Amino acid sequence: MNNPAFNQVSVSSSALLGGYTTNNKGKLSLSSTAFMVPHPDKATKGGEDALMISPNGNIVGVADGVGGWADQGVNPSLYSQSLMENAFKVSSYCDEPMAVMYLAYKTTERMKVKGSSTCCILSLKGNMLYSANLGDSGFAVLRDGKIVHKSTPQQHKFNFPYQLGTNSNERPQDSDVRSFKVREGDLIVLASDGFWDNVWTDPKKPSCLTNLIKGKKDERDVARTLAKAAFNITRSKDDIETPFSAHYGETWAKTDDITVVVSRVTSKTARVMVKSLSEAASELNPKSPPRPVVRNSNKVQSTSTSSSSSSSRRLVSKGTNISNTKGKPNTIATKPAPCVKSPSSSSAPVKRWRI
Repeated sequence: MNNPAFNQVSVSSSALLGGYTTNNKGKLSLSSTAFMVPHPDKATKGGEDALMISPNGNIVGVADGVGGWADQGVNPSLYSQSLMENAFKVSSYCDEPMAVMYLAYKTTERMKVKGSSTCCILSLKGNMLYSANLGDSGFAVLRDGKIVHKSTPQQHKFNFPYQLGTNSNERPQDSDVRSFKVREGDLIVLASDGFWDNVWTDPKKPSCLTNLIKGKKDERDVARTLAKAAFNITRSKDDIETPFSAHYGETWAKTDDITVVVSRVTSKTARVMVKSLSEAASELNPKSPPRPVVRNSNKVQSTSTSSSSSSSRRLVSKGTNISNTKGKPNTIATKPAPCVKSPSSSSAPVKRWRI
């Protein structure tokens, strides 16, 4: 039988269908639900975000293709999707986040995929959550309705994130690597910048993450609520102060691809559920018919206007002289961090298959 995780929880928003469940026999694991909703101008191409969830469900990752590549005729989604596809393959035998990122990055490099992407990978091992974050995607850990741990964006300057890929000086070793002790019932929100640029982590703000999901504990409800909230904020005609617009001292929302993965730490049956592009669109906006799903082409369609948007993130130009604020050398290590084989998922009962 084909591995269910790759077919359903793969790298393209146009291929995310179905889900599966596993019995973790009392050990802590992640039960996850994900939503991917693209920028309206990028919907026919499936957006530029990508995600992956490992075969055993305990490693999750998000990558966000840098939109500036559209100016050079390169589809920004190709790199992020390739990176997550390779990360998924690596996650079947390696559970160190930075090592997963490194091996996925090197494979993508050998494939000569043009473009660049941010990347954030999380791994649960026992009661410890390990993370490697490069760029401005990120995550937060919620406990009892409060944020108890969160990542810090990596940017050279505003809207110019650290990124892996063509012409970039950054390497996986430049990631912000952390560990955090989690408890059963904790919720982990992993998302691309299209979410974090519109949803606050400051509890004093009405659209704060914790205020939006008050009273909700099930990861499916939380994921749906957060995706819908971010979706509605980007389409609001009201003056809304968002983390992105606050940088300019203004009040407006940033329209972008939105990817949200919500994982609950549990010792009971774990689920992995991903909403496809058409499912997410119809569920979050029932009045509108589902958008057609079209596979990504090698070139950006001429009708796309995303590259001209003032909020489109900038890419690294060859020879860019920007100092590494973390002070780490921009060199590739001779070998990645050690990997530990993940438990096999071949015996996991499949509850749902492709839709």
